[in-house]
Amino acid sequence: MGETGDPRFLPFLTTWFSRSSGNERVNVLQALGRIRRREKSLAEAGSIEIRAWSAKAIGSRRSLVLGTAGAGGVGTDYQSERMRAGGLFVY
Repeated sequence: MGETGDPRFLPFLTTWFSRSSGNERVNVLQALGRIRRREKSLAEAGSIEIRAWSAKAIGSRRSLVLGTAGAGGVGTDYQSERMRAGGLFVY
């Protein structure tokens, strides 16, 4: 669970910590630490905003234009020429 870094495991691990002992408790504590460190590093990294500027479907052809912005402002727009059968290709 700690390997994933998924914070959804925190409530379970916190409860399990109080019920565990010995090596199991050490493992739970390490998993909690990994998840909390990952949360902290993600918070420090900041956020990115992604906006869909336009989306078109003409027959079987799909076009998607995305805009990105982070802490530094607006980034580059990327255009997807194909979005078929569950695949998304962003150029």
